[in-house]
Amino acid sequence: MDNRKLVINGEEDSLLQKALELAFLQEGVDQATEALCRSWKFSKEEGLVLSWAKGGNGFSDFPVPMNSAEVFPIIKRWLSSEEAAQVTPNEGSEDFDHDGHNERGWEVYCGDWGHVGQCHTAICAVKPAYCWMGK
Repeated sequence: MDNRKLVINGEEDSLLQKALELAFLQEGVDQATEALCRSWKFSKEEGLVLSWAKGGNGFSDFPVPMNSAEVFPIIKRWLSSEEAAQVTPNEGSEDFDHDGHNERGWEVYCGDWGHVGQCHTAICAVKPAYCWMGK
């Protein structure tokens, strides 16, 4: 599918695992069902971008291709890093002032055509995000 989009946010690990599983389901990639992540890139604007292609264009290769379950502990640890704290939240995921409270969580996303920014080989990107909690 060419017009794939994805935006899932939350704060629980089990939902993060499921969001990554869903993001890794690819059609038209060289894998039958689940994409394998071959490289990653950090950007303050896009967060941690995961790609099914080998490195280049600022991407660093993983030592071996990884599925969503294998990438999960890396993502979880990265979300609590100082690097992740520098990422600009996507619209709707800011530390918004309202009559409830906010919990720090995460967002797994890809934009139009399954791209993340100018990356056409993205599986998805992950950012810290605030989850808004009502009263």
